[in-house]
This record gives sequence, structure tokens and C-alpha cells, in this order.
Amino acid sequence: MAAHFPDIAASVLRDANCSLPLSFTCTVNDPGSVSLLGTDLHTPATAYTPYFTPLTTRLNKTFPVGKSPWPLCKPAPNETQLLIHSIPLAFLPSDDDQLFPALHESIRNARGVSILSARVMTLR
Repeated sequence: MAAHFPDIAASVLRDANCSLPLSFTCTVNDPGSVSLLGTDLHTPATAYTPYFTPLTTRLNKTFPVGKSPWPLCKPAPNETQLLIHSIPLAFLPSDDDQLFPALHESIRNARGVSILSARVMTLR
């Protein structure tokens, strides 16, 4: 499935006259969840929303799973909690309200990721 579904998905999108990028990778985890990832980093998964029903239909026809069909395709959650450790306290702002502005730009510039909030965690 992981080897064939990217080409099947591209075929579905091509048949639907989709103008979005058609290059994907696919993984299937041990419980059987399928992750189809677009390789174009500038195209969000939500851009493919109009094609989720035909993609799911083809997935069910090509890889039937008996009485429990594949559920409708949907974007995976993309909010992640991260912990950054080993930052010397001297480099952090003294006011907790300034932590987010201080880290937001640095993280966005270094990794291209926007953060939504920041807080200091201490061992007590």
C-alpha cells in the first residue's frame, strides 16, 4: 500500500483536473493508519480538501478492508508541543511576558516554524 498509494492518489487528482502538486509519500503504521504526505512543502494539506472524498473512494476500492471501510481522508493534526532544553537562563528575558516575542522570531528564523505560545518550565 505504501508503495502504490502515492501513484494512485496522483491519478485520482489528475483525473479530477487538480492543479496542485501530485508528488506524495505514503506510510502505513502498525495499526494500519495511512499517512499520505505531499512532498511540496509550500502546499498545505488543506488545499487537497476538495479531493478527500474521491481519494477515500479510490482507497476503499483499491485496498478493501471488509466490513470496515477506510474513513474519509482528513488533514492530520499539525499542532505539536515542543520542549527546548539547555537554554541558559541568562539568555531568557527576565519578564515571562517577553518570552514568546523573544523565542518566536528566533525559532521562525532558525527553523521556519511559527510558535503559538511559550513558557518557562522549571523543576521544583
